[in-house]
Amino acid sequence: MPADVLPFCSDCSFSYSIFPMTETEVRLNVHELGVILSALQLLENRDEHQIAREYGSSQALYHKLSTIMEGMDTSETGLRNDVVPSF
Repeated sequence: MPADVLPFCSDCSFSYSIFPMTETEVRLNVHELGVILSALQLLENRDEHQIAREYGSSQALYHKLSTIMEGMDTSETGLRNDVVPSF
């Protein structure tokens, strides 16, 4: 086994590495994705510029997530009284 890879975790779906992780996959439902898209739309110009300097374009992220959202079932994205916020 290479020195830079630790043994596979039998309880996990990934292996560990000493290299920093730069990507991951996150499962989001249509409501969670809607929250993120709404938050990106509400960014002030100065916030967009700061985010762009530190992480990259928030507009590019918005378009990427918006494209994903277009392929999802959004028939039940309206406000519902039975939904409890996660925060």
